[in-house]
Amino acid sequence: MKSLTEVIAEHRMGMGMTFYRDGTCKLPTCACGESMHPNSYAAHVSSVWEEERTIRTVEELDALPVGAVVQELPAEHTWIRHSTAWHCSCDGTDVEWSTAEVVHEATCRPEDRLIVLYLPEEA
Repeated sequence: MKSLTEVIAEHRMGMGMTFYRDGTCKLPTCACGESMHPNSYAAHVSSVWEEERTIRTVEELDALPVGAVVQELPAEHTWIRHSTAWHCSCDGTDVEWSTAEVVHEATCRPEDRLIVLYLPEEA
């Protein structure tokens, strides 16, 4: 999983808008190749960052280290990995969930997803 610094480095914005005599303009281009108005750059990086942090499968969630924290979106529960099991913020630490149970619980609807909030190596 890439850090925010790496995502920003991969999505550097080119020079500002270029205006031509005929009234047209050329939008700057992100390093990823997408052209956009400079006011849209922050939203672009934010969406790339969110996509990078999105967990969609049991395998992706299971690959996260002990100490990782993920959030359901739309926000309902926060999940914390204290061991090979996960703990939900609403249950306390005596209820343990398997990785498969967390993914099933957190992604019931198509719009549901898990976002990584914290990884121990980012501290």
